[in-house]
Amino acid sequence: MKVFFQKYSLPLLIIVFSLVSNFGLGYLVSVYTLAMFFFWYGLFLLNKKLFNVLFLMNLIVCVLFAPIAYLYGRINIGLIASLFETNLHESTEFINLITWKAWITSLLVFISGFSVIYAGRRITKNYSFPKHKYIVIVFSVFFLLFTLHKPTTNTLKRHQPFKLVNTEVGNINFYFRILQALDQYYDERIQSKQILSDKPVWEIISSRPKYQNYVLVIGESMRADYTSLYGFPIDTTPYLRKSNGLALDEFIAPAPNTQTSLTRMLHLTQDDIVSYPNNIISLAKAAGFKTYWLSTQPTSDDADTAAARVGIQADYSHFYDPNSSRDGKNSISDFILLDGLAEQLKQMKNTQNSLFVLHINGSHPDFCKRLIQPVSERFKSEKMSCYLETLKQTDQLLQRLEAEIKSYGSYSIMYLSDHGLAHIDKNTDHVSLLNSTKDKQAYHVPFIRISSDDMQQVHLKARRSGFDFIYAFSEWLGIDEKKLKLPYRFFSEDKVDSVKIFNWEGVVPYETLYDDPALQP
Repeated sequence: MKVFFQKYSLPLLIIVFSLVSNFGLGYLVSVYTLAMFFFWYGLFLLNKKLFNVLFLMNLIVCVLFAPIAYLYGRINIGLIASLFETNLHESTEFINLITWKAWITSLLVFISGFSVIYAGRRITKNYSFPKHKYIVIVFSVFFLLFTLHKPTTNTLKRHQPFKLVNTEVGNINFYFRILQALDQYYDERIQSKQILSDKPVWEIISSRPKYQNYVLVIGESMRADYTSLYGFPIDTTPYLRKSNGLALDEFIAPAPNTQTSLTRMLHLTQDDIVSYPNNIISLAKAAGFKTYWLSTQPTSDDADTAAARVGIQADYSHFYDPNSSRDGKNSISDFILLDGLAEQLKQMKNTQNSLFVLHINGSHPDFCKRLIQPVSERFKSEKMSCYLETLKQTDQLLQRLEAEIKSYGSYSIMYLSDHGLAHIDKNTDHVSLLNSTKDKQAYHVPFIRISSDDMQQVHLKARRSGFDFIYAFSEWLGIDEKKLKLPYRFFSEDKVDSVKIFNWEGVVPYETLYDDPALQP
């Protein structure tokens, strides 16, 4: 028995690690996991020193990524974009959101990998496996070649990931996907930065704005079904629920996180190909609007987020830094934007129509750190209670916004969220919400337009896609532009074909997603 364990403990432990790390990286455990066994075992037999170096490096990566994979799945463009477009403050909040189950996944990966290293060190230099050594090495080379990637042949689909011959061989696939996602992200970033030098190609036919001042409020992480505007029994949005205006009952954000969603909403996007110079700010400026951008989502000097790269093109832009908070809590309230708005309104001349864009933190996780007032009602868990309170705060912000702008002539306010969220640990006392690529409610967000001449609240039930937001934007501002033509009117009950979303992997029909309904009191 001792001889058996001495001889076969290492391959058995490598099999266990291959299974655990495959799961830890967000892959399904399948027969293809054996490919990783042959790869690592063959490498050990071929060169023990090289094995130790590569295996240790791989183990560190797997341990660090396992909690993220538990929450969000495989590595993809959405995670890469979030990594590069998240500041230190948001990164700290993200770490605090990782659940104990996610940390256990990381611990299991570490234990399985450390066991392999320990067993490998106990094998002496003279110990070999002459009967099957070269067979294993041949299998290793075969599986390595079998899992090599090849680029998709459809070069027109710029935002589609590369296709892999076998998408379930975790470790090898993982590193290829990192390279592909990085390449895609930097390609998008280079293109988006060209907006600073490239001229937009707008062909304005006419501009007939109905109101003096327009305010677009871009919310964060608000699900439609947790708002009383759409029937949730707890009154989380009392102002929106009672306001006269036009509400879209089924507005579907194009992607499940800020970077990928706003890239597609704020720019002219066709077949998921983004025209970066052609965005909402350049459109408004081409139509003669004075433009302002105020944000509590900070950016660096080189505008390192998708929204910021649009915002800095406004005639006036300001990004509030959470680290300069006056309350000493290392976070800044969205209400500070009202001070900035009031200052600009006082300086504004009434001879030109104005567009104000307010980009808020809203309900960005960690929810409890967004609160400027105590939770007013307990709901399911601390996190969920805080989440509902953030919805109330955004509702209060919009109420105060309308009160502020009333004194400066006719107005129209449009509010929507960049994306929703989905439940995690749903059937426990620690239930919370995080980004999700798989659930409908992670895309279904509130959308309401409130104007100075509205006499009642009207709900439109027709489903609308966030990919078409720039068309809604031009219709809202009264801009007639040659390229911005839809076969339907956005603010109407006209029916459209199947709405699609970008799930970090590709563009898929919204109807193929899972249902994740709101919890009830």
